Amino acid sequence: MRIGVDFDGVIVDTTRVKQRFCKEQFRIDIPENFISGGGAKKFLMPEQYQKLKDFDFGEGTLLGSVVPYAKQMIEQLVADGHKIVIVTGRHDVGAQYA
Repeated sequence: MRIGVDFDGVIVDTTRVKQRFCKEQFRIDIPENFISGGGAKKFLMPEQYQKLKDFDFGEGTLLGSVVPYAKQMIEQLVADGHKIVIVTGRHDVGAQYA
């Protein structure tokens, strides 16, 4: 079976990367439990929130931490014969296709 797995928030927790972005760009500290799932809207103006959503964190995402058990689960799915496809809502810029 082919299984699609999202990168941001599923394989890698980007919470701290997004928190740092908001602090550097807008001078706003957003608590960790509000940064994902649209919770940042409570702290940002609509145009700021859109900028956060649209920003391509690129390699900065790699500064996030691996979601607990994500690596083990993916390895188990591969060992069971499944094909894993990493999916993302990011733009194509810099993408490499196999």
